[in-house]
Order: sequence, then structure tokens, then C-alpha cells
Amino acid sequence: MRLDELPDEVLHMILRRAVVFGHRPAQMLRENEDLLSVCRRLRAHALPLVHRIATVQCYERKPDIDPGCSPDIVTSLDLVGPAICETAVRRVELDAHYYTTPLRALGHAVKRMRAASAGAQWAAARELVLSVHACRFAPPEEAVPVSTYSREIAALADALAAILPAVCRLSFSGAAARSPVACALQEQLEARYAGQLQQPCGV
Repeated sequence: MRLDELPDEVLHMILRRAVVFGHRPAQMLRENEDLLSVCRRLRAHALPLVHRIATVQCYERKPDIDPGCSPDIVTSLDLVGPAICETAVRRVELDAHYYTTPLRALGHAVKRMRAASAGAQWAAARELVLSVHACRFAPPEEAVPVSTYSREIAALADALAAILPAVCRLSFSGAAARSPVACALQEQLEARYAGQLQQPCGV
């Protein structure tokens, strides 16, 4: 079977596995590079899924903790390129791994989503799943009042509601899903989708 004949589910698994950061055995790094090269060669096929699910993974990297890494936010869209599936996405999964708060990582993911398409593909999404995970050595968010981030939280909620206007099913998951910032973001999103979350959602 040729690479471009792989089922969409397989390509989705490749995309998930292709985004690996940190220290890994040499064999796994070589394997990861091979998987990533597949994604790069098949940009037009990397995200079209049978169930129309697009997973955008975003990682915050710190050079003082991860030697050799630039202090940057990296998403799977950065690695796969701007091409998004031709058919409309019905479910969007944002998977954020962060050191401070999920706001920078998620904000970068939204920017890359905007750059990845004209917006028509995202506009049809009916379900939004946010998975948030605090990276190792991350300071406790409780050390800073959540009100410190109120403006950023509101801006991120506005940006998500703008690029994903038709969401009628919203969920949060991950080890940091109940953190103060994540809870505040969930409240903001629920307020913006208030009239839609009560409607039947045929995802």
C-alpha cells in the first residue's frame, strides 16, 4: 500500500505521534523523524479524518528545562504545514502542554488555525474539546490570582468563539482541567456559546 493510500485513521495516529518533545532514545527519535516525514509529504491527507476530527497539539518549550529547545510555542500545525482537509471539520481537539498557563499555547494554536485555512473548515465544527496539561516543573497556578489573566482569558475565549462559531458541545479534560485558569476559560466559553450548548448537537 502506498503512503497516500493509508486510511485516514492511520494518518491521524501518525500526526498524534509525530509531535514528541523532550529526551527520547535514539531509536524513538529516528522513528519519530520518519513519521514526521510522512506527515510532511502528505500534508493534504494528514488532517482529513473519517470522523472529521482535527487535533491541534500545542507545546510550550523552555530552554532552561529542555536543553536545546528554543523558548517557543510549537503546534502540530507548525510541523504539518498549512494544508487542512478539504471537507469541513466537525470536532476540534486542542491539546495544550504548558509551563505557566495554557493561555499562550492555546493562543498560538488559534493563530495557527487561522493561518491554516480560510476559516470555512473550522466554522462547521460542532464540538470543541480542550485538553490541558501542566508540564513537569510548572509552578502552581494558585500562586498567582486568576484575575491576573482575566484579560487574556477573555481574549482567548473571543478568539475561539470567532474561529469556531457553531460549537454546541464543549468539554475540558486533562490533568489541569480543574486549574483556576482552565476553569475561568471554561466559564468564558460557556458564556459565549450559552445559547448553542442547549441545542441538539449532531456531530
